[in-house]
Amino acid sequence: MTLLKIKYSTFLAEPSEGKYKLLLDLEVKRYIHDETTGAFYLLTGIFKAGSVWDGNSTPWAFRWVIPKWSETNELINVLSLLHDGDFSTSGWGFLDYSSTNDLLRGGWREAGYSRVRASSAEFFVQQCARSHWGSDENNLSKSYSTNIKRVYNLSKESLANGNHL
Repeated sequence: MTLLKIKYSTFLAEPSEGKYKLLLDLEVKRYIHDETTGAFYLLTGIFKAGSVWDGNSTPWAFRWVIPKWSETNELINVLSLLHDGDFSTSGWGFLDYSSTNDLLRGGWREAGYSRVRASSAEFFVQQCARSHWGSDENNLSKSYSTNIKRVYNLSKESLANGNHL
């Protein structure tokens, strides 16, 4: 799976007892391409205000690659919430473990990280987060819903031109 584009509503969160708490409802739209089938999809996720997550669950030794929280790039923080939400629901039965991490890597690229940095960070996530797949430690599955819709008239070019947004 490849993340082609991501858009989100106003993001407002604050630290809360070593974690982060969403202060407003958040809607996130991800346009993705499944290279295996050639299909394009729109994943629309909604997190309710009050959702709590860990930030980027990066071990201390690797925080130079990806921070737990970014004060300068809010997309990094939105991606950490999405990744935790997708993990907590086992990808809604649509995304598998690898696809979820592929989308995270694509999001980091969209946030401005180099291919090397994003791929290195994904490698660390693959090594450290596997045991959390399907685990709902922060009860995100109760405050996160998603709608998965196949989009038939979408192409990489149309997204690059701003269509479908």
